[in-house]
Amino acid sequence: MDKTFRLILIGIIALLVINGIFSLFQNSNINEALRGVKRAEKLSDSVLMHLQESQDKLNIVLKELDESKSYIQALKVKAEISELEKKTKDKVTNKKLDSLDEERKKLEAEQEKFKSDSTIGFKVKK
Repeated sequence: MDKTFRLILIGIIALLVINGIFSLFQNSNINEALRGVKRAEKLSDSVLMHLQESQDKLNIVLKELDESKSYIQALKVKAEISELEKKTKDKVTNKKLDSLDEERKKLEAEQEKFKSDSTIGFKVKK
């Protein structure tokens, strides 16, 4: 019985040693997995930080585009106002020209009247 007891005791010790070795490897694997998870977490934090920076830059670009759009719209309105002012001045100028042209025709008609009148002692030049 002493021999059987020793075999059982050696078997139990062997099982404990084997179990300890497996536990050691399992803990090592678990620790390695935890390290991998921590690396992945750091990487995902880094990616999120870069994404936030990119989002901030994109927001700045969009804001500048909105400002540029407003500026271009203001320039367009200013150009339209200038064009309308020019058209208005052109119409006023054309009316004045028409009025001056009518006045010139009246004066030319009067001039013809003086040319045909022989009592005037001077010649009218054109």
